[in-house]
Amino acid sequence: MKILISLLGLCAVTITGGLIFDATGTGIMRGVAVVYFLGTGALIVRNCTGISWVRALLCAPLALVSFIGGIGGIIYFFFDLSLPIVILLLWLVLAATLLSARLGNHTALEPSSPQPSLPLRPHTLLFSSLYVLCIIAFLAGLYFLQTTDAVLGPWDGVGPIMFVLFFFSSFLLVVLLWIGIPSALSLLLLILHTTTSLSVALIRFPLSFGFDPIIHHAAEKLVLEHGSVLPKTFYYLAQYAVIPFFARIFDLSVASVHQPLTLIVIGLSLPVLLVTALTRYVKNPLLVALCFFIIPFPHLVMTTPWGLAYGTTILTLLSSGFAAQTRNRRHWILVGALALFTLMLHPLAGIPLLFFLAILATSIARRHLMTAGVFVLGAVSIPLAFIANAFISPQFHLSLSLPTIHDLIQIIRLEGTLQTRFSPLLDATYAAHYHGHLVLLILALIGIILAKMAEIRSQPFFRACLFSALFIAITGILTGSLLRIDSIAGFEQQDYAKRLFEAAALFLLPLAAITLDTLLSRIRDGTPIIRLVTLLGLAGLLTAGLYLSYPRNDVYVPSHAYTLSQTDINAVHAIDADAGGRDYAVLSNQVVASAAIREFGFARYFNVPAYGEVFYYPVPSGSPLAEQYYAMLRAPSRETAARAMDIVGVDRIYFVVRDYEFRFPIIVRDGKATADEWREIDSEKAVVFTYSR
Repeated sequence: MKILISLLGLCAVTITGGLIFDATGTGIMRGVAVVYFLGTGALIVRNCTGISWVRALLCAPLALVSFIGGIGGIIYFFFDLSLPIVILLLWLVLAATLLSARLGNHTALEPSSPQPSLPLRPHTLLFSSLYVLCIIAFLAGLYFLQTTDAVLGPWDGVGPIMFVLFFFSSFLLVVLLWIGIPSALSLLLLILHTTTSLSVALIRFPLSFGFDPIIHHAAEKLVLEHGSVLPKTFYYLAQYAVIPFFARIFDLSVASVHQPLTLIVIGLSLPVLLVTALTRYVKNPLLVALCFFIIPFPHLVMTTPWGLAYGTTILTLLSSGFAAQTRNRRHWILVGALALFTLMLHPLAGIPLLFFLAILATSIARRHLMTAGVFVLGAVSIPLAFIANAFISPQFHLSLSLPTIHDLIQIIRLEGTLQTRFSPLLDATYAAHYHGHLVLLILALIGIILAKMAEIRSQPFFRACLFSALFIAITGILTGSLLRIDSIAGFEQQDYAKRLFEAAALFLLPLAAITLDTLLSRIRDGTPIIRLVTLLGLAGLLTAGLYLSYPRNDVYVPSHAYTLSQTDINAVHAIDADAGGRDYAVLSNQVVASAAIREFGFARYFNVPAYGEVFYYPVPSGSPLAEQYYAMLRAPSRETAARAMDIVGVDRIYFVVRDYEFRFPIIVRDGKATADEWREIDSEKAVVFTYSR
């Protein structure tokens, strides 16, 4: 151990020298940094949890990101992320490793009901090889379908063969976990399934995917270049510390760290923590762990503060269940680091998570009166946090209103009613989706009864999960009904309440796992036909979960949300070159605006008394330029262009129309008749019109 710590210390000295003398971009320096971070991360996890070295190494990125994000987020709030702060964080990682080493007892923990070591039989090797080949074919298909054109989500242009491949691979994996395979192989296949499921958009869209990641990417670039982005807020701190930190250490672009971060952190650690936690109170931990991916995971398919916080909420929940079962104090260190990281990422996830841990602690201590008090405070925590933020941040405008019965019904209603579209596969997929929350609730309620009957040691943990799901649902109702945030558009008002309901559902998962495990045990004793139907059904649900996790355009969810394309990037560069340094504004859709943010960051703002700071491209949340853009789509005119120029106080404005817009030929014809100049981008995939005073 002393030799390993000494080696890591030498790595820290080498990296520090590279940072000071600007030599971190070399291959040797990057290799040293990889050794340092994997070594420190694995040691921290190993020392805090006692899990095996292999599992600790897989969880090393999670431990590092949690520690650097939690501590770095606090430091970043008070100081710029300058070179001395980066070096300080670098050495704090080593200090945390040394501190964890003093905990002792590094032997790997055995599960409460050790699973027998299974041999690698010929048919197991055959099925495993077929599974890996199917996954490779699926990933290769995504790579060959890679595009920089504007499409309607990851599934646009993807043929049925891709879903057949994923279904068949899922079926093979279900069969392998059903018949039993060596634990190391099963964990490897689970990780492969998880990372494959999370990487669809990352592979298909090399430019970027989604609007929010581009916004955060631009902010992270500012932090890397200037040390901070203003104004600093109480949220997003962890991500704005972590990504620039690693970009500077490895001398990489922000995009190189930003885009795969969720895939690496969540994709590697989620299967490990799932299996580790479930092994202690279910009989079929591997199969139950796989069943978690039946639930759609749209927040985990791109790197955003909420997506990361959603993932770390799951991981904190799993870690706390493991710690509550073992009753070992050192296991709570990782739980605390994850909770702090989640709080620094997004208070909407972090605050309920802290109240969950408080409920768990009072439940373990059997302080039922304190549990009730924490429950009540948790139920009002998010509305109070919003009100406090409105007082602290002058740019955050909030108003209160008493809800009507209709408002409450709209908030708590289900996502929709199932109406068949006479498409058997889609009908079955959306039927499972629409009734998923109800099924989850039923499974959770049965699960807590089964846990009590079985006298599982983690009773306080299961009670805390149930109470937390309830108080988070209540705080979601209060947030959606009482608060109105004036700075966001009307259709986004219920977004926070929806996120809280989704977070509440996460706390039902451990309870549902008990019921699911009992069902699987009963099915094992059933007839071969029942077992086969179950295996096929699980494979189908896994495929449906993958499909529903990404934006889609089908008969149930028609979409007009196109992805960022090279044409959008070419258009914003053409506009900037034409402006020649003069002030200008642009009327465009959100995708073109995201291209400008990706290429130029937050380059221009105009101070408009009626609206505050207005970005020079229309962006969501009530930009006055968006209204003028939609007016130009209806009928391009010099009068509308003049109104837009008057709003922001410029003498030159551009109107961009994409070829996928409704009435594109008519808009182009009328634009040419009214504009001073116009130019085609990429063979008329986009047309840019110029209006001047």
